[in-house]
Amino acid sequence: MTATRQLLVPAAAKVERTLRTFISLAAAWGAALVPIGDALAATTPSQAPLYNAVPGAKPNLMFVLDNSGSMDEESQEGYPVRDNCKDGSSEGGRDGGRDGGRDGGDNCEDKFGWYAMRSSNINTQYYNPSITYAARVDSKGTPKTNPTFFVDNQSSNDTSPNHQSGTTAGSRKFTYVQCKDANCVIATNRSVTTISAPSTTDTVALPGGHRRTDCGLNATRCTTEQERQNIANWYEWYRSRTLAVSTALGLAMQSYDNKFRVGYVQYNNNGDDALGIVSGVNYFRDEAAANGKKWKTSFYDWIYGINPKGGTPSHNALVLAANYYAGTATKSITSSPLSSPWKNDPNDLKSGELSCRRAYSIVLSDGAWNAKTAQGIDTRYTASSASINFDGKPSASATAFSYDPKGAPGYDSTDAIKKLNARNTYIPYGDGATSSNGFADLTARYFWHTDFSKTLPNDVPPWAASTTPRSGRT
Repeated sequence: MTATRQLLVPAAAKVERTLRTFISLAAAWGAALVPIGDALAATTPSQAPLYNAVPGAKPNLMFVLDNSGSMDEESQEGYPVRDNCKDGSSEGGRDGGRDGGRDGGDNCEDKFGWYAMRSSNINTQYYNPSITYAARVDSKGTPKTNPTFFVDNQSSNDTSPNHQSGTTAGSRKFTYVQCKDANCVIATNRSVTTISAPSTTDTVALPGGHRRTDCGLNATRCTTEQERQNIANWYEWYRSRTLAVSTALGLAMQSYDNKFRVGYVQYNNNGDDALGIVSGVNYFRDEAAANGKKWKTSFYDWIYGINPKGGTPSHNALVLAANYYAGTATKSITSSPLSSPWKNDPNDLKSGELSCRRAYSIVLSDGAWNAKTAQGIDTRYTASSASINFDGKPSASATAFSYDPKGAPGYDSTDAIKKLNARNTYIPYGDGATSSNGFADLTARYFWHTDFSKTLPNDVPPWAASTTPRSGRT
């Protein structure tokens, strides 16, 4: 066997990074497992899952999911629109609408807030008529039934539409807007579509360049019924950050039965920083008639049952994953027994180990973390007000390890391949040379340069352009 355990953690790039749209995860999530040292893979997402080539040594995969309160938001980070004014007139303001209906401000006047709130060009989390919103699936791949029949969005609060969902038609309307160049102020820039229940039209025009798959091959229009269903799917399963990432993850993982051993950890437990993982790695399958061994079903129950609440202790969540891989975790938040990530059978301590088993973690988060949220680790590597680089010989290693957020010499080369290789030499996650506030340093120190087992040889073959820490001591 030729491999050691490798933990690859996509780290946050910078505090002010905005929300990443999660809907594309279902198609592209496998790229998260691309070896960082591979220049081609780093620039071209893999079109196939990267399975471990060693028979029997299925890779470990830990999902680290942000379930903070901000994940319940129905807009992206930095969403700018405020005020409920449809045509520039005041709705409660004292100046006839000159400040957009909000005394002392002009956001609505600049954005025409009523329209902008309903435009995916402004709020990228909002309903986008160019996208097919697929139904959630259960652990067997069966599409779930959507309890929502129709959504009304005609009224607004200060920052977003009020949604009233129902299970019958009634007299309701859902309006969505497309704004050219993200400018809703000019009437000619706005394309306004209203779907009614009961319907007043038979078909709806689709935007140019759309990616809809539910209306037929090369369709230019959808039936009103298809559009109504697509809106209902968006509302039920995609409208918030948590809903979108959970739905996409469920779709993405559907076909990976028994390809990985899957575990998971969440940021918070009942609103407080989690003190343990949720589940250690187990075979990603349901064993027939095996009580307590419905591992795939348990995973789907977890992702669909996430309740966003609490802060964003990203560092602490990563440490929980690392402690589990290192064998120092003692409990889960569910009080269930922990499996062993390195045993041939993760639930049988007598089953032996392989030195060729890779291990990964995938972090799913909406952005900035809270400072000083790493428990039980050196404060030099926690999130704080400034970035701290690590240099030296960590973990009593005989090999000096130098970390630089800009990368190795050549990080600014005009040669794209040389630049990429230089960046990848020291940086677990490429971020445009703007690593800050400790996340990449924590990753480098605790996951990139730490041997999780002292009893097995370091047999993972090095990747191209990798250095000693990544090739043999993780």
